[in-house]
Amino acid sequence: MHTVHFFNDGTPGTTATPVKTKHGIVGTPICFDCDYEGVVRKMTRAGAEMFVVPIMDAASWSARQHDQHAELFRMRASENGRWMFVCGSSGTSQIIDPHGHVHAKLPALAEGVMVGQITASKIKTFYTQAGWLLPWINLTASAALWVFLFFAKPRELGNPSIPISTE
Repeated sequence: MHTVHFFNDGTPGTTATPVKTKHGIVGTPICFDCDYEGVVRKMTRAGAEMFVVPIMDAASWSARQHDQHAELFRMRASENGRWMFVCGSSGTSQIIDPHGHVHAKLPALAEGVMVGQITASKIKTFYTQAGWLLPWINLTASAALWVFLFFAKPRELGNPSIPISTE
């Protein structure tokens, strides 16, 4: 769905459709797609019951960059209430539950085997259904408040002095 910034790596996709398998309906966003909340959310709304995500982080990244990218998958799992199996060729491989907890992990650039089980879920979280609108609602309300405050007439403050008794 999303091409990587500053790379000429193709044309952005236009659909986020999960794949029906004998094990359930599987969402298959690719690496950079999970940096954006919309792809996983759209696949979940389209029926994805779990996610299998291939990733390929840059081998030249620092440990902090690999860790930061790995966190995005935890957020997408918890936002949408879905298991994620993240398969990294050079990034962090991990199995993440619907609450964002990591059940198995293979560090970035490490070779090995990771075994685990993920299960299908049909539950739609508040975030998947409407929660993603909250930042836009807050932004609109804030903008409306600023417009109101800009055009509102200033109130008379009255006499700010404090009366003093002369007794």
